[in-house]
Amino acid sequence: MHPLYPAPDININGWTRDSYSEQQLLARVKTIYSLAIEGYQQLVNTWFPKFAPRLATAVTLPARLVGVVTPTRFNNTEVCVQWYFKALQQGQSSYVDLSFGEPGILIGNDHLYSQVNEKLLFLRKDAAAWIRTKMSSQLLSISKPNSATELAYEWLWNDLKQVNWVDGTLGNAPLSGF
Repeated sequence: MHPLYPAPDININGWTRDSYSEQQLLARVKTIYSLAIEGYQQLVNTWFPKFAPRLATAVTLPARLVGVVTPTRFNNTEVCVQWYFKALQQGQSSYVDLSFGEPGILIGNDHLYSQVNEKLLFLRKDAAAWIRTKMSSQLLSISKPNSATELAYEWLWNDLKQVNWVDGTLGNAPLSGF
């Protein structure tokens, strides 16, 4: 059986980021995000197909997930990932485009945000009245076997929160309105 995520390629004791070459660590993070996109789409297609036209992530996809990966200083099992979805034309396949970079390079870049948002509004005209680009920064555990699943559920939760179907943070609040 082959591992779902790229495995460590440097032989050291323990399960840390140091067990990965830069290339292998980047491959692992890309795989996690690729599987999260796939998982999110499966969740929406299975449980929320009629609501998909009002779920921001579902409407944005297909998209290129663009981002910067930065190792954290204090936790050797996490990386910081700053990212955004750049909408693609319908019929294209979503993909992940991550690279190593400096923290803060994406978040707060108003020019980049405007460009990405303009393209989103152009490509998703039916949702232009309410959809906006979101730039995110998050810590990602590289050691958890369910990191992609957690991301997919987080994206769905945030979409449901945006349409007032849930309150609070994922896992800490009951569904509202039910």
